[in-house]
Amino acid sequence: EGRHLFALRVSRSVHVEQDEPRALLVGAHHARELVTPVLVLEAARRLLEGDGVDAEFTAVLDGLELWFVPVVNPDGYVHVFTEDALWRKNRRPLPGGEFGVDLNRNYPVGWTAGCGSSNDPGSITYEGPGPGSEPEVQTIMALSDDRHFAEVVDLHSFSPDVRYGYGCWEHPLEDVFRDAAEVLAADIGYGETRPSCCLGGEIHYQTAQHGSLALLVETGTSFQPPYAVALAEADAVVPALVQGWRSPSPVAGRVRDGCTNLPLAASFSVAGLTLEHGERLESVPPFGRYHLYLPPGPATVTVSAPGYFDRVLLLEVPPSGGLVVDVGLQPLVPGGCWTDLGGASVGAAGPPRLEAAGSLAADSPTSLRLTGGAPGAPALAWLSLDTQPFPFSGGVLHATPPSTQLVVSLDAAGAWGVDTTWPPAVPAATSFWLQVLVLDGAGVEGWALSNALRAVTP
Repeated sequence: EGRHLFALRVSRSVHVEQDEPRALLVGAHHARELVTPVLVLEAARRLLEGDGVDAEFTAVLDGLELWFVPVVNPDGYVHVFTEDALWRKNRRPLPGGEFGVDLNRNYPVGWTAGCGSSNDPGSITYEGPGPGSEPEVQTIMALSDDRHFAEVVDLHSFSPDVRYGYGCWEHPLEDVFRDAAEVLAADIGYGETRPSCCLGGEIHYQTAQHGSLALLVETGTSFQPPYAVALAEADAVVPALVQGWRSPSPVAGRVRDGCTNLPLAASFSVAGLTLEHGERLESVPPFGRYHLYLPPGPATVTVSAPGYFDRVLLLEVPPSGGLVVDVGLQPLVPGGCWTDLGGASVGAAGPPRLEAAGSLAADSPTSLRLTGGAPGAPALAWLSLDTQPFPFSGGVLHATPPSTQLVVSLDAAGAWGVDTTWPPAVPAATSFWLQVLVLDGAGVEGWALSNALRAVTP
């Protein structure tokens, strides 16, 4: 019927892509479950109103990008208010005068398994004419493919419990999902958990396609409770969601090219973990970020990307999670390469940290970032080369001999950065060195030095 799906994006800077984990909360896959949009909107409202007031809420906003989709099924939702209060499906016209597909049986993962779904268009669990056939489902998949959510909660009603995993299949990380479901159920006050009832649902897609921790929460004791009862349900559900958002992934980090430091799309395999249904564990653009929901204990993880040597990680996953492992993959054929030579000295805020990213190819983007300096301090960026030096001017590197010093000012967080374009016609195999000196009374002779970087052009 042409209605839109609306989503609310909440982060510290919604107009700028930020390198942080992402979480998704959705409601009303099933039209009659009117309590779920209330819970989604209440979660967003309370989180925003608690920012700067409640330490837990503030910490969530400091560390996550959150997406809220209150109504996945807008056509069915309107039909509940205007025609049939117990309508469940969407409003797709079907042969024989039937209407509607069960959106939470239409996702591609497990669609052909016939698990908790029906191929009868008259059934309330009708799976649809094809996997992912419905525009509502396609929209959620497109959002998820773009955002690569680490955590997903799909709200339904009613039967107060939390569901996890696959319906008719086993997942090798079933115990991890069950443990997370038990924590969420206990925090809400439900106490009940169970494996998923079906396949073809959103949580199955998120689990398989994105390696997400995806849980389905059956909320409350009716589809359409009085508004005051729905708000009381939010009193239990929202704090539990916040606790979940505060809990880090067991293993997370970024994958980058070991030479250029540019982010990489890579795949992960875990020794002893057999994925039988096309599940994917990956790092994704724009930051090369990944998440792995592994059980506590030792884990052997192999990271792979086309054109790069594999890297094997021997990990010890802590019981509380939160293990951060950034991975650099070495290219089979190295091109331009940055090397960290160390050499930092301590200032008032610790040793300044200089990082660079870029292929060093002609006309390619290059970025420099300094963190950990004295807030607001002046600094000197020093660039020297074997054969020819390049100062920063107007956002592009230009040649002037024999070395270059650039006076800059650190911001209130003690950081500085520049995005520039690498110049053309730099000779191959040109080496240069870069280091930043921060004016800092706590440093040696009034200076704190960053680590030095060496780069070699391809």
